[in-house]
Amino acid sequence: MGASRPTPSPALVLGVLALVFAVAGSAVAGTAGLSSKITRAKVRAIAAKQADRRITERAPGLSVDRARTADNAQTADNAQNLGGRPGGAYALAESEPFHTVGLTGEPPFENGWANLGGGRSAAAFYRDSQGLVHLKGVLSGTTATTAFTLPEGYRPSEQLFMAVAVGGPGYGGLNVNTDGRIVPICSPTCSVVGIDGLSFRLP
Repeated sequence: MGASRPTPSPALVLGVLALVFAVAGSAVAGTAGLSSKITRAKVRAIAAKQADRRITERAPGLSVDRARTADNAQTADNAQNLGGRPGGAYALAESEPFHTVGLTGEPPFENGWANLGGGRSAAAFYRDSQGLVHLKGVLSGTTATTAFTLPEGYRPSEQLFMAVAVGGPGYGGLNVNTDGRIVPICSPTCSVVGIDGLSFRLP
């Protein structure tokens, strides 16, 4: 059994046909004065027949008509998968930079809360291109009080309670309220809360 030959793609077939037809058209133009019986349509038909024969030799079962159909089907399938929109419409926009709590123009710390410091991450948040709000920071303050408040456009549609890392015994959580208040909760008590890696989807 001989080695199988590579199958040309529909796009390649159509490209070859375009070249064949272009040459055929030139041939007709050059011989128009020789015989009125050789028409452009006849030459195109002969060229298509010859192309079919060559394609069949290289890839049995594939024809000019089938190549055209396959190419059209692929185009239609791609359009359907993209919802009829161009591929560029699905390019992801860049996420915005972090909004660092306490800086000018950003939400301030409240109730004595602050960054723990010492090289640990500073409290901040941002919204990505998929509509997720991401939080980060290692905070120090008094439990069950508001640490800072997220501005409109960064608030959940329902109150969230998220597990957090705490410094000290017990466990901790973070209330993310619909009005944007970020409230660390610890039991029995804690003074350090880590919110790195927390995120939630906007409504």
